[in-house]
Amino acid sequence: MAPLPHASPVLTAVFVAPDAQTLIRADDVLALIHDVDDCADPKRYLTGVTPPTPEQAESVAELRATQARAVAWGRAGKYAQAKAEGTDLLDGARALDYAPLLAEALLTTGSL
Repeated sequence: MAPLPHASPVLTAVFVAPDAQTLIRADDVLALIHDVDDCADPKRYLTGVTPPTPEQAESVAELRATQARAVAWGRAGKYAQAKAEGTDLLDGARALDYAPLLAEALLTTGSL
């Protein structure tokens, strides 16, 4: 899975009390941090994806943080935590009915 731009803030949860398995897989988890150089690429912002409505924006941001946690826990080998976050992500994305987020949620949960 590609780096997630919203992953950095949630990585603390994975590393606050790491066990041996988490430390062994630290490179996989840290690979989630988005390369800031990508922000300078205008092609990334011309994809034609409709942004969420103002009413959806806060929920989308919260669910993307949930997505980042799910992926981070999965990369750390903590599959129970990853599955729980993934379930919350998928349920929330379905309820929100914002197609781009639902696609991301399906990809994320299917990749855990």
